[in-house]
Amino acid sequence: MGTSGHLEENESLEAAMQRELLEELGISVSLKNVQFLSLIHKNDLETGLVYLNAYFVINKFEGVPKIMEPQKNAELKWVSLNELPVNLIDDRKVALQNMKEKTPYLEIGWDK
Repeated sequence: MGTSGHLEENESLEAAMQRELLEELGISVSLKNVQFLSLIHKNDLETGLVYLNAYFVINKFEGVPKIMEPQKNAELKWVSLNELPVNLIDDRKVALQNMKEKTPYLEIGWDK
């Protein structure tokens, strides 16, 4: 299960994550049940946009996950890490690889 969004003015990453989970999935999380996973600093060469994508693991939540923004999401389902959808966004695949390899930070699309 995942969600994404943008930071609002004067909003922390954790507060944004909590807000987005409520807005997009209808669930509430306490920060004591959240673990930071990874930060990906991406220079998207196709669009020219730069992103900082933060990923968290939610160990416990309140509510029943449901699609709150049907115009943005076609489906919500639980899947095994071994059976990910073929159309999963590449950044999400990288974040899951970071989780497996315990990589907290990664840069993509930058000349090194």
